[in-house]
Amino acid sequence: MSDVRGVVMKRPWDHQPWVEPYRLALLETNLDELSQRIQVAKTAIGARIGELEDSKNYTRELHELNNALKVLRVMLERGSVRCRVEGA
Repeated sequence: MSDVRGVVMKRPWDHQPWVEPYRLALLETNLDELSQRIQVAKTAIGARIGELEDSKNYTRELHELNNALKVLRVMLERGSVRCRVEGA
């Protein structure tokens, strides 16, 4: 069995501008800031999707971009539900 501790998997798109706003949204714990982080990430992701729209070489990244949008949508829905419950 090989030891994989300390190994960081790099993906070809890790340097793309959408990755950092997405990570920041994932790590945001302040509900007051969450929707803003999500919006910034969605804008960056949308811009990258627009760049790749006609490309056949970036299908893996497009798949990841679409998954990221789904995650952000769920985070936004759960965050707003949490705000309503806590505010009630």
